[in-house]
Amino acid sequence: STSRSGSTTFSSILSSLSSSFLHYEPLDDNSTRSLTDPQTTTFTRDVTDKLLSCNYTTIDLEYLKHIYFKNHYLRRNNKVSGICRKKREKVNNPCFNQTLMSELCIKYPYQMIKYVHVSLAQVEHYLDEYANFKIIWLVRDPRAVWYSRIKKSWCLSRICGDLERLCESYQINWDISERLRRVKPESFLKLRFEDFQARPFQEGDRITKFLGIKDSADISRRIVLLYKNTNLTTKKDWRDDMIEFDYSRKKVEMACGGVMRNLGYNI
Repeated sequence: STSRSGSTTFSSILSSLSSSFLHYEPLDDNSTRSLTDPQTTTFTRDVTDKLLSCNYTTIDLEYLKHIYFKNHYLRRNNKVSGICRKKREKVNNPCFNQTLMSELCIKYPYQMIKYVHVSLAQVEHYLDEYANFKIIWLVRDPRAVWYSRIKKSWCLSRICGDLERLCESYQINWDISERLRRVKPESFLKLRFEDFQARPFQEGDRITKFLGIKDSADISRRIVLLYKNTNLTTKKDWRDDMIEFDYSRKKVEMACGGVMRNLGYNI
């Protein structure tokens, strides 16, 4: 997915599965680099290899601390968040015990990694390397993404605030997604956030079937809780600020128009 696309909400639903272990946004170093930068590809491969094998002992401890405090890494994982929250300091924190994290991680059959600074090109090879590896590409209307981003001062000073790069990332991923949809339909799923908002339980069923999970009760309970506590269907978006956002909306439609149409968004 990409920043401000609803991926945190979506990952909280998947992590509600009793058999899943969530690795939340582990690639913060990629946030300052282009998706096509070779360093992005190398770093993505190195970290992903370690997480898929629950090999926390070889992840740099200082980096683990960095993403823990900046991105809430592990604190978003409900399997270990109780341990992490007991001690938030940088010393004697159980979540920085790499051996313990490896032992906890390996107990869960489903390893889920939430990416926002990665292209499909950098992870698609895992579909051939792991028999049960699956990709869910979460997309959101670029106007909604951009509307959310321009409201965040921290975003505008980074690659996150570059509209041209946003549209480029959508186009790169769209091209790859069309190929994966044809050749790997059992391992690749495209999901629009707006569809999930409109039909949460139907889309939840589609996701569990795609993942091969028979019991969707955990996901259903999480969806009910989200709608009760966050009013997900009525959350304010760019349409509510149409007058204020009109200039930016037109910029997004000019820059991302082609891929928006491909994804089924009306302009």
